[in-house]
Amino acid sequence: MFSTAVYAGNIVKADSLKVTPTFREFFADVHLQHLVEQAVDSNLDLRNARLKIVEAQAILGNARNALLPKVTFDANADIQRFGDSSLKTYKIGATPSWEVDISGRQRNSKYSAAASLESSYAYVLTVQTELVATLAKSYYTLLMLDEQKSISMHSLSNWQNTVETLKALSDAGYNNETAVLQARANIVGLQSSILTLDKSISDTESSICLMLNTPFHHIIRDNLSVQSFPEDIATNGVPLIMIDQRPDVCQARLQLLATGYDTKVARAMFYPQFTLSGFLGWTNNGLVITNPGKILMDALGSLTMPLLNHGAIKSNLEIAKSRQEQAKLAFQKSILAAGKEVNDALTEWQTAKHQIEKSNLQISILKETVDKTKLLMENTSSTYLEVLTAEQSLLSAEMSLTQNQYSRIEAIITLYKAMGGGI
Repeated sequence: MFSTAVYAGNIVKADSLKVTPTFREFFADVHLQHLVEQAVDSNLDLRNARLKIVEAQAILGNARNALLPKVTFDANADIQRFGDSSLKTYKIGATPSWEVDISGRQRNSKYSAAASLESSYAYVLTVQTELVATLAKSYYTLLMLDEQKSISMHSLSNWQNTVETLKALSDAGYNNETAVLQARANIVGLQSSILTLDKSISDTESSICLMLNTPFHHIIRDNLSVQSFPEDIATNGVPLIMIDQRPDVCQARLQLLATGYDTKVARAMFYPQFTLSGFLGWTNNGLVITNPGKILMDALGSLTMPLLNHGAIKSNLEIAKSRQEQAKLAFQKSILAAGKEVNDALTEWQTAKHQIEKSNLQISILKETVDKTKLLMENTSSTYLEVLTAEQSLLSAEMSLTQNQYSRIEAIITLYKAMGGGI
């Protein structure tokens, strides 16, 4: 959540503008919710991002303190001897100094540090949103792989039954041994695919464990078929304010704000610096002041202005202007990228939805085709090739359905990220 910052004397509460829905509004799976909570607490990238907040807070503290007077304690003693005579002097007291910020340099430095602090909060939210989106993709990838493995195991069982049928027909003289060998070769290929799925499942679980900052372990999860998502989020569109409040967009905007103040700081270096200083304490110079009980006060005002410094101030101003322009372009790009992500996610959601409908219809037809080709093979002169072709087509269609289901989920994850994410 964004904190409160002060810009040019105005208090801005970024969290009051935060309207991003939480991940629970997108993902109802309790196992995924538990994983997200665990990752937010322990992920190393997120913990490293939070340290940037500590750093930015310290920088802001330095900038604020620069506006206050400085006080140093001085104590020195000197003994000088000339022949038979000696001179002893001492000086004890405090030396205050204060730079009057007539050019606004220190004030703008404070505003820049405040904007950078807010930018670090936005950066943490950006990393957090990316973490949740990546974790969700990995989790639903696991569900997709589980579903594909289940389909493959079911198909393997059916194909093994087909081999038994073909073997019986071959023994009866209706088919030759080639049909049985071809069917067994298909089974071996499917078994190899299952092994590949097992490896992919293990790799995905390992990736999730890395995000959780835990040793490898089995990831408890649900089934792909029971997943549900809010239809209204993807069909009602995305309010513009949600794009404006995306953490990466906020970060780019705050960086632009900070570079604007940095440019003012660089420009202020052309103006004089007025400093007040003095001394308050006790001294004995050995000649004039002989009573250490008396208090010595000294006040001094100084005005300094750069004349010749090899063009460093002008160069620093040009650097600051260039960085401000770069931040402006980055801000514009972040807004365009946010709009593109939202549009792509909505399009992918609708496309996957229609593809799922077509895949379900295709699977229904292919299941009927498989049943009928088996009957034809058992009761007519139809060859085993028709059965194998129908079963291969059914397996391919069922695999495509799981991929389409995942694509639809991926669109929701992209939409969650495009809307700024949230915990």
